[in-house]
Amino acid sequence: MSAMSRKVFVAGASGVIGKALLKLLVAADYSVYGATRRAEKVKDIEATGATAVVVDVYDAERLNEELVRIQPWAVIHQLTDLPHGLSPELMAKAVENNGLSVRRQAFYFQSLACQGQQMATFRQEVL
Repeated sequence: MSAMSRKVFVAGASGVIGKALLKLLVAADYSVYGATRRAEKVKDIEATGATAVVVDVYDAERLNEELVRIQPWAVIHQLTDLPHGLSPELMAKAVENNGLSVRRQAFYFQSLACQGQQMATFRQEVL
């Protein structure tokens, strides 16, 4: 399977790391979909060569619709939960929350892969 036939969905695509990642994936000939919850970020995502998807990842139904529609080969998590003001106390909690979220999601997707399950089952089993 060539890279171009592989669809990659990047959640958190409008962030600093997300945009850099989009450029790398597009340059490697992947078919890239970049998710953002804000319509004003669409142009930034499309400037990288990726297809913008406006969806709030906390809206389980809409996220499931997009994932089922796109049927990505891979989903990359670049979402962060950074507090406003960036105080040291809040940053420590945000780092902890982000770490827990990534571990939980990585374990879940690894478990799905081991079972040979498709993305279409994502909503039914997770959300």
